Amino acid sequence: MKLASLLATASLFLGTAVSAAEYKEAPSLKEMVSKGEIPPIEQRLPKTPFVVEKGVISHADELPNWQPGKYGGTMRFGHTNPGWNPDVFIMLNEHVLMAPGISIKDVRGNVFKDFKIENDNKKFTFYLREGLKWSDGNPVTTEDVRFVFEDIYGDEKLTSAYPSKFKSGGDPAGNPAKITFQSDYQFTMEFDSPYGSLISELSIKGWQGYTDMLRPSHHLKNYHPKYTSLASLQPEMKKMGFKDEWWQYFNAMDCTNWELTRPCSANYPSLWAWLKVETADEILEFKRNPYYFKVDSSGQQLPYVGRVISQQVNDTEAVNLKVLAGEIDLLREDTALVKMPLYKEAEDKGLIQTHLLDMHVNPTVLFFNFTLADENDKKVLNNLKFREALNYAMNREEILENVYFGFGTMPEHLYKGYDPAKAEELLDSIGMTKGSDGFRIGPNGKTFEYRIEYGDYAPDIKFVVELLTQHFEAVGIKTTSKMLENTLMNVTGQNNERKHSTILWVHKPLWVSGGWNDYLPSTGGTGYAPLWRQWYDSNGAEGEEPPTEMKRLMNITRERGAYVPYSSKDGNLYGELMQNMGDNLWMLNIVDNVNYVLITNPNIGNVQQSGQAIAADNSGEQMFYK
Repeated sequence: MKLASLLATASLFLGTAVSAAEYKEAPSLKEMVSKGEIPPIEQRLPKTPFVVEKGVISHADELPNWQPGKYGGTMRFGHTNPGWNPDVFIMLNEHVLMAPGISIKDVRGNVFKDFKIENDNKKFTFYLREGLKWSDGNPVTTEDVRFVFEDIYGDEKLTSAYPSKFKSGGDPAGNPAKITFQSDYQFTMEFDSPYGSLISELSIKGWQGYTDMLRPSHHLKNYHPKYTSLASLQPEMKKMGFKDEWWQYFNAMDCTNWELTRPCSANYPSLWAWLKVETADEILEFKRNPYYFKVDSSGQQLPYVGRVISQQVNDTEAVNLKVLAGEIDLLREDTALVKMPLYKEAEDKGLIQTHLLDMHVNPTVLFFNFTLADENDKKVLNNLKFREALNYAMNREEILENVYFGFGTMPEHLYKGYDPAKAEELLDSIGMTKGSDGFRIGPNGKTFEYRIEYGDYAPDIKFVVELLTQHFEAVGIKTTSKMLENTLMNVTGQNNERKHSTILWVHKPLWVSGGWNDYLPSTGGTGYAPLWRQWYDSNGAEGEEPPTEMKRLMNITRERGAYVPYSSKDGNLYGELMQNMGDNLWMLNIVDNVNYVLITNPNIGNVQQSGQAIAADNSGEQMFYK
């Protein structure tokens, strides 16, 4: 049997069957039913709900003591950026397909009931859950899928470029899928070349949500001129400052998964476990979704927790102060190993519980903007020997011990030891000799000033930057750094305005599955060669052509798209990918396999005990207060 067929068979696992007679609901929902505000539970759940039990959302060995929970409680969070909390986002986000943890092994249906792969990974059949409902009670059908592909992706006003993930092989140059609808609950996608990695695109990859494939058409048709005349739309458009730009009005009324913590999400029909409540700007609040499609093995509709609230504070330090005071019930994004002694003190007082888990990223990686405008600096960064010199100049052991308390390892694909003498030799060999002030001279005959820009994304980043500055200056590279506001990080990255380098994380532990490909250049906050990324996304029509070695890395990514993740051919390409990264040092990973501190309220149950910490965020619907 082919691996694709095996994978398709595995998707048929739907968990323990639970009959409608066994369904149970939260007391608050039962009260709403008695008042006639919502239908009875058997009318709110799909005919085949998603059943949660041991080993379904979390790997069985990572949460061996999973148990059905009990209803009640408000889960408290803290965030620093207005309208955004990554822990809450991941906890609410839903994908059409899923697998335990944040893996893509043993993929099965989630929002979709099931799927099937045929014809050498070219044909995919998807089955929706009959009776699944949006949060306003309207049914979810294939019309919601058709609307997205025909009326959003198929409209040039709303979508400038058809999404690559729905083209053959996930290739920007590929042909779009042929989509046919068999019924209200079944449709197929056919590609003209193999595309086994589509299953990763529809599961956890890149935190892509179900809104990429289906949205509430009954709601959005009210803002689309194909279904509602422009004359009817214009009075409301005028109030929002639009004249004839109906597409801008439509986008303002739409709300994708990336906006689920934003104001547009309030009252927007959705499938999340909790629904956005209208609040003041500094508060993110969500209430239980009466139509949520998951139940536990005893028939209790999820989620157990009734409300989710996040309070905005000034910075990550303020978030951690709230943790130490016992005012936050779950935190992963802003924890830091350097604060472990303080966490342990709070734990000893019974205020929190710490979980030392695995990290799904390499937390600090040095990125380069190979496409920056300054030709002198560009020449330096694109010289492999300069990057080799930085690699030797880094005292990673010092960083590992002082920032990560020894919880990590050296990067296996590029680490060649700490050798500042070798770094100086390499810099001398490319003409970057020292001037009278002891600093290295650039190609233009002036002191080369190497700049690292970073955001307030996590507490460890600034400490790593401080140590790298010392390491690089020790070999004569004048180094400066600056913390940028997070929005400015994204803007300067997108606009190719990043000067030299950025420190941020990369999803290296997930590269093996094809679930992430952030080893490629980006137009985001990393500022990692955005013009090369434009070239890749436009199939050479825009941006700047990269060197041969980078083009091969891009082609490896395209070639992997044909194969089911973890197949032998996929594995061979992954090996070549890692060799390419090690040979060319497109980015410099600081350390690998760093542990991650997850903080929870000690009274919360069904928190995984091992594995990746971020998978706990992804399992909030099964958590409960004991």
